[in-house]
Amino acid sequence: MEKNLFEKILSVLSNNIPGKGFSNYLFQQIQHVTTKQDIEAFSKELKERIGNIEIANQFELLNLGTALYAAFSSQREYKKGWIVDAYWKVYNKCNSANQTILTSVSGW
Repeated sequence: MEKNLFEKILSVLSNNIPGKGFSNYLFQQIQHVTTKQDIEAFSKELKERIGNIEIANQFELLNLGTALYAAFSSQREYKKGWIVDAYWKVYNKCNSANQTILTSVSGW
């Protein structure tokens, strides 16, 4: 299967920016979540993780921020306002180094 332009760009950038390879991996995994039941389960998991951001460590925050961005970017079913709001909530909890990584990964 041929990669689309977005995947090609992520592949090139993943060699230079921390978090890009992980973002590309999540992007590919999320694209396989296609049934309504799987999408609802993944959304529920994200919401549970968002509910725990007060006790999350920096690695967990970076992981969650990347997952939120990958979900929003990969599937139209995830183009929801709560994902963007949660991304910014996670971003604001991250330290400056992880904020830089999230900015590099998402471009936001």
